[in-house]
Amino acid sequence: MLALACERPSPRGDEKPSASTRAPPQKLDACAAGGGRLDDPSRASFFPRALAGLCIDPHADLRGYGAGEKAPLVAACEALEGDCAGYARFGLRRVLVVPYVSGSDPRARVTVTLLELGSPEAAYALFTERILGDSPDDYSAWKPFDPERAAALSGASALAWRASHLALLDYTDETSAPGRAAERSAGALQTLARELIRRLPGKPELPLSAALLPKRDAGPLAIRFEHENLFGIDGLGSGALGRYAPAGRSATLAILARADDDAAKDVLRTLRRIPGSRSLKGTAYESMSVALRDGEAAPRLEWLFGRKRNVVLGVGREPEKLDRAGKERARHAELQRLKELLDDLRF
Repeated sequence: MLALACERPSPRGDEKPSASTRAPPQKLDACAAGGGRLDDPSRASFFPRALAGLCIDPHADLRGYGAGEKAPLVAACEALEGDCAGYARFGLRRVLVVPYVSGSDPRARVTVTLLELGSPEAAYALFTERILGDSPDDYSAWKPFDPERAAALSGASALAWRASHLALLDYTDETSAPGRAAERSAGALQTLARELIRRLPGKPELPLSAALLPKRDAGPLAIRFEHENLFGIDGLGSGALGRYAPAGRSATLAILARADDDAAKDVLRTLRRIPGSRSLKGTAYESMSVALRDGEAAPRLEWLFGRKRNVVLGVGREPEKLDRAGKERARHAELQRLKELLDDLRF
């Protein structure tokens, strides 16, 4: 006969706590020592070691490509989004990749990719191109959070521009869904982007064409700046387009600022070479009309351009099906609007 021995219960004080009741292990603070360091003082001055609960990852490789760096610029494709060759148009000179890690959660990280472009105008052109994207309404995904619209946030990503530099900031969190990651990252991304703008070299000034876009009608919803040839017209030169929504309608304005009056006159001469363009008589400012398309996928707009000293301003609108009297009234209203906008220009 097999007997079963009954063990006396252990005293309560000798019991080992279950896994569910044990104190959770303390997380290591990756930023406890102040964050990683960049060996080059000139580069180190761009990036804060620690800020907003983040610090430069002390265990990650800091990568650099192009001018003054060990790796050639062509090797930077791994760090850049999209077509690598497309950056050549903006005079890309150098790429720095600096990873940040959260001091409280090592799975939360921000990668800063800093691009040094050929000029402040080229850098700002790339900044506006990234925001506008491929669709006319892509800009609505980006929310500016800088008074000069030099920084914007979209989901768990941010862009920050200053002079010849453009910073791309991307937040990743392995434990959060995309919507939650965007919510958790917003404060840190904005704080880090503002600090980069403050630290980066050069003057924090918009190109003159963009700075002169009117602030009326709540200001432009989106800005596109082109540092080479606006509308893709050879010889036209740089300029800014602003999208507005006066009284719920869609409207586009253009500003082409030049160094002097003669250069601004050259802008109108270039536009007059387009078939169908014509000079307008009896207007308060030297003016002309022309139909233009801003890109192959964009609608053709009817433009009125006028010159005030060294600045050319344009008003664009989509063609309407109107009778002759309606067209005359619409043209008169647009000419009056063009005059008012030119009157208001201060430079």
